[in-house]
Formats: sequence, C-alpha cells, structure tokens
Amino acid sequence: MNIKNRVSQRHFYNEYNRLSACDAYIIAFPYNDNICYTVVKHIPYAYTTMTREAMSKGGYQKMKFNFPLNILQNSEFKILCTVADFENCPIKNRGNRIEKFLHEQNGEVYKPDNIPFYMDGDIHMNGISYQIKWYQASFTNLNCLHNAQAYARAKK
Repeated sequence: MNIKNRVSQRHFYNEYNRLSACDAYIIAFPYNDNICYTVVKHIPYAYTTMTREAMSKGGYQKMKFNFPLNILQNSEFKILCTVADFENCPIKNRGNRIEKFLHEQNGEVYKPDNIPFYMDGDIHMNGISYQIKWYQASFTNLNCLHNAQAYARAKK
C-alpha cells in the first residue's frame, strides 16, 4: 500500500473539517425509547477514530465518530422520534432516516440526494447548513476525502 492510501488521523480530521461545506452538525442518538438529536458546531477530535472499510467496499481508511452516549444524553437535545418509528422506517441508512424525520418535523418534504459533504450540508434550517450524523457514523473514507481535495483544487 502506498502512502497516498494512508494518512494520519489528525490529518484526515483536519482535512475533513477544512473541506466540509456545513456550518454545524446534528448528531442523533438513542435515549430511553426515543431517538434524540443535539447540535454541535464541531466534532471534537477526541471523539473520532480511524478504521478501515471492508475490502468489498474498497478497503479505504475511514474516520468514524466515537461520541460517548453519556455526553450526548446530558447535552441539550430534542426528541426526533420514537425508536420504534425509527426502526420501522423503510430507509436503510440511519443518516437518511434522521434527515427524513428532520425534514418532516420542519414541515418539508424529504427528497433523498447524494450530495457529498464538501458540496453542501444535508439540511438547511434557519440559514444554517447542517451535516447529519448518527453518533457512531463514519465521516467519510479516504477515497471521498481525495475527491474533496480535487474538487477544492478545481474551484480555485
């Protein structure tokens, strides 16, 4: 494996934050019988970890959240839906499910998209662009990070 396919966790974290098009993050998590969410401006580096995707998905390095549930559950949060409603939602991806429920809570129609993190957030509320994540979700993988870097260079 060449060095282009491996980066340090700190470099990955810094590049992700530099290239991200969102203003803040909505982090969803389970609490009692509900799915709740909180808003954070930045994801603390201490709550990230590096892993690898399965070889069937390319085997790329990826950065994941590692948010402690007790910190989220003791933060200021709102209830999104019940765990039962969340689990019964036919959308497979948790982030997309969260996005759907947030759109519905705001009286909007949910339209799935595949806009990458470096082009736009997942949802806009009150003029703020948010990236939506499950508390144990992946940020992105190294291949997508390279695409984001190429996109940023092309925009200059």
